[in-house]
This record gives sequence, C-alpha cells and structure tokens, in this order.
Amino acid sequence: MKIETYKNIGNVCQVTVKPNSKQKKLIKINQNEFVAYIKAKPEKGKANIELIELLSEKLKIAKNKIWIKNGLKSRYKIIYLIT
Repeated sequence: MKIETYKNIGNVCQVTVKPNSKQKKLIKINQNEFVAYIKAKPEKGKANIELIELLSEKLKIAKNKIWIKNGLKSRYKIIYLIT
C-alpha cells in the first residue's frame, strides 16, 4: 500500500477505527486514509494496541515504528509510520 511521505516524520495516514467489530480488517479508502475494524473494546487502550497490531500485520511494519500522533481517545486517528 502506498502512503504519503513527509520529511523528518516518515509516513502519515488517517485511520477511522470501528471497535467491537466481529472481525479484524483494514480497508483502504484512498492513498493515506484507512478504516480499521477491530474486535477490542475501546477501554484502557486495548483498541489502540489492537490497531497497532493490525497496522503492523497488514502494512508489514514493525510495531515500534507505528505511532498514534492524534486521537488516543477518539475513533479518528492520525498515525505516523516511522521509516
């Protein structure tokens, strides 16, 4: 998947999270926008952890290279993918 690149940051993408889903999946909307369906409930950061695991698996990036910049307590998140 191609994602927009910025200097000194790496790649940036916007993710809309749908917690409490029946299955885990990542849907690409456009070049740098995704919808993530995850099973975890949005409690105590569980959904954020599962989101990072899903992005890592689907985008083939190490978990420690994924950073939630904005939206820790929101469904709408800005994600930095450090390269």
